[in-house]
Amino acid sequence: MNLVKTLAAGVVALSAMSTASFAADVMMPIMPAPIVVPPVVPQPTWTGAYFGTFGAVTFFGREEQGHPTLKTFGVIGGYDFQIGGRFVAGVNVRTGIPSALSGPLYSGVLDANMNVRAGALLGANQRLLAYATAGIGVTLGAHPTVPYWSAGGGMEFAATDRLHVFGEFTHARVIGSGAPAGNSVRFGVTLR
Repeated sequence: MNLVKTLAAGVVALSAMSTASFAADVMMPIMPAPIVVPPVVPQPTWTGAYFGTFGAVTFFGREEQGHPTLKTFGVIGGYDFQIGGRFVAGVNVRTGIPSALSGPLYSGVLDANMNVRAGALLGANQRLLAYATAGIGVTLGAHPTVPYWSAGGGMEFAATDRLHVFGEFTHARVIGSGAPAGNSVRFGVTLR
């Protein structure tokens, strides 16, 4: 009978240990690791209207000796379309007052041009636009009036979602004669 009591006591003890072990597993669940979500960097939209101001310096090459280097201050306005995720195309109009670099601010001449541009957004946050540009323009008040075409390229940076800064280089030629009309380096600020 001792053997039966000993076996019964062993079964009860074994049962009690497994129940305690099972209860411990239920009471202390395994916690999953927290899910870390990387912060979302907002990307500006390039679709929309903009306006701003610019300054330019126009210089002439060997073919155009005798022309003074010009400074121009003006205003710009336009509209861009963001196509897909990485491409931007648009149109803009610029009006400026060119004058000799060392001369007075207003020389009685007005320059106006219309341009198209197309480019690609660079970088993961899409704040830098590299673009090509081309357009036609006219210098009014000069004798004679000079119609011209221009082509070049530039970069624009979205400093904030609304404030953009740009720089570009363009080469211009007189329509009809094909004579060089100068090379311009332009810097500006726009608001969207």
